[in-house]
Order: sequence, then structure tokens, then C-alpha cells
Amino acid sequence: MWMLGLKDRRGWGKGWAWGKGWVSPFVLPFVLPKVKCPVLIIHGLKDTALHASGLNNTWEWVDQDLTIVTLPNAAHFVQQDAADQVTKRITGWLGN
Repeated sequence: MWMLGLKDRRGWGKGWAWGKGWVSPFVLPFVLPKVKCPVLIIHGLKDTALHASGLNNTWEWVDQDLTIVTLPNAAHFVQQDAADQVTKRITGWLGN
């Protein structure tokens, strides 16, 4: 399951949960904490399940460095569609 959380006016976390064959709204009576370590996101721009607009405002959830890499010829399974590029990006990012 994947979850996208957002804050509403009361400061509660709310958003959507995705599972196999279903989408469901949810509301949490608390706000999820920000990620407190550096983050690398690698996204295939041909992904039809998670559109590039899903990257919008991801930086608001991270208190450390955030690196976003988009690969124009990769789809949802970016690690398979562009294995060499993904490996290069991950090893380069970890080396920094």
C-alpha cells in the first residue's frame, strides 16, 4: 500500500491510500513527521501509475537534502526500465 499524507486546517494528516485495485481516502488525527535524513527520489516520467505531478511539494516533507532525478524514458518500474542509470544515480548519490 502507498500513502500520500497532507495537512488540513486542523493540522491533521489526511490524504489517500492506494492498494491493489483500490483507492481510499483517510484521515489521521496527527501529522506525520518530516523525514530527517537526506532523500533520493528517482522517478520515471512515463509512469502511468504515479504521475510526475506527484513530485510536487515533496520537499515540504523532508528536513534534509532532497535530490529528485527524473528519467524521461522510464516508467513505473524505473529500476528495470533504466537499471544502469538508476544504479549510477544511487551509487553517485551515496558517494556524496
